[in-house]
Amino acid sequence: MARSQDVAIYRGEAISFDGTIYTTDTGSTAENITGWTMVLTVADDNNPSTIKRITKDCTLTVAASGTFAAAVTSSETNLEPGTYYYDITRTNAGYIRTLVSGKFIVLGVPRLPAA
Repeated sequence: MARSQDVAIYRGEAISFDGTIYTTDTGSTAENITGWTMVLTVADDNNPSTIKRITKDCTLTVAASGTFAAAVTSSETNLEPGTYYYDITRTNAGYIRTLVSGKFIVLGVPRLPAA
């Protein structure tokens, strides 16, 4: 079952989605994700046919230990403030599964201190 987790960022903020995949929900044994393809997608809504705002391949950081990362640049998150939706899916030997999904909330630019 996919985990649900919302993310909130400021517009134009560079972020990284880092995680570890475990073999069970207890989170005690990391799964070997060698050979997996993982993709982060951000879209306007949950409809699969919606135009994607961000699509990033994840890096399998240490595949044997189940770790991955997806770096999103500040230019990619330079979206209009609002609520979008994201998911991270994995493909392995033709098997596709959503690992995590949720709201991707883009906040307006924060007020910065005077230089």
